[in-house]
Amino acid sequence: MEILRFTPENKLIEQVRNVTMLTDKTVYPYKDAIIHIEDMNIDDFMPTQLYILRNHIEFQTQLREELLQKYHDTLRLFGSLMLKNAGVTTGMMPPIVEDDYEMGPSLLDGTHRVWLAKKLGMKSLSVLHISGVSPETPMIPLPNQWHEVVEYDELPTDKNLKKRYRDLPGQKYDYYRDFSNITGIGKDPRSEMTVNAPATY
Repeated sequence: MEILRFTPENKLIEQVRNVTMLTDKTVYPYKDAIIHIEDMNIDDFMPTQLYILRNHIEFQTQLREELLQKYHDTLRLFGSLMLKNAGVTTGMMPPIVEDDYEMGPSLLDGTHRVWLAKKLGMKSLSVLHISGVSPETPMIPLPNQWHEVVEYDELPTDKNLKKRYRDLPGQKYDYYRDFSNITGIGKDPRSEMTVNAPATY
């Protein structure tokens, strides 16, 4: 595993402000938002995912152990990392908590890392906290409770076991934020990374 770059909080926030919607590159949902990285109690925000994959938890555990040897904790990130492993390059930022205008603080990304923190007995972890987002660009996933999250060996085929969504006009992808300028181009390749594969230096 090679760390190509560490981006500090102030630069990461600039990148987040330049995030557009997935299907409309003229809309910047976080342009005027309040954005910072903070140590946040897990009980103070809700997940927006109903499932956890056990192999993803295993991967996140191995990844954290390897990066701790390089003085970076995936549960205490105060910036973002660009990683390269086995020819795959991907970015990692803190889990994203967005204050939904109706539901309050909701975990938009990073569910497996937060679940790992819970399994380790941690009460809090570092998150990228975003508030003050316009109701004109609402989050499409609806938050649920932590006790509703279930671990699986394989991804559930029943969509009702994955996430709940707001009933909004148009396609659900119209409401997705595009973080590819931070995490990588196109499809997020994190699922294709393997910790034990030889790194390319």
